Amino acid sequence: MTLTATSSVPVVRHDVKRGPSKWDLMQSVFTRQEVFFTVQPEKGRGMSGMITVVVTAVEQEDGSCESWLVKGYVVSTNAKFEGWFRTNQRSGYLDIEC
Repeated sequence: MTLTATSSVPVVRHDVKRGPSKWDLMQSVFTRQEVFFTVQPEKGRGMSGMITVVVTAVEQEDGSCESWLVKGYVVSTNAKFEGWFRTNQRSGYLDIEC
């Protein structure tokens, strides 16, 4: 899952250092509740720190019920993102449009 394959808008990969619980992640999908990710751009360019997002879609990445492919948007900029997030470790990555 990657924005670069379906969009001409450049993206920056951000490592997720901390993210929402499984419950809050799913609540964001069902109710458009805002959730928070603490991110660090991989190459120093992009957003850093805590960002507020709305998750619009999740898909199970494997059979563990802890690993998710996620899509959504950053509230402050409306930038779309796609990524992978592991709820039991609260880590992963987000590819965010710039």
